[in-house]
Amino acid sequence: MKLTIFFVFCLIGYVMSESCTSLTDCPLTSCSGGFDKHCLDNNCLCLSPATGATCNSDGDCEHADHGHEHCQFDGDKVWKCVQNTCRCQSD
Repeated sequence: MKLTIFFVFCLIGYVMSESCTSLTDCPLTSCSGGFDKHCLDNNCLCLSPATGATCNSDGDCEHADHGHEHCQFDGDKVWKCVQNTCRCQSD
């Protein structure tokens, strides 16, 4: 039983730390509705479509007008600046 629990935790750690050089390197990453899989900075991420708000850093997205997007109120989601546009990242 202890061995099974150990392997489950190892699998969880592997999935959470999945790294990539292209999108095909992210087979274990699955994204919820409205989020698309991306390989960014060698990490497999789930990101929302661009909101239209421009940015230079993640901090720029925290106070920008995102229309209907309420990323900061959804618990496990955070704003990310991706290619100079704000996107919501789902963990």
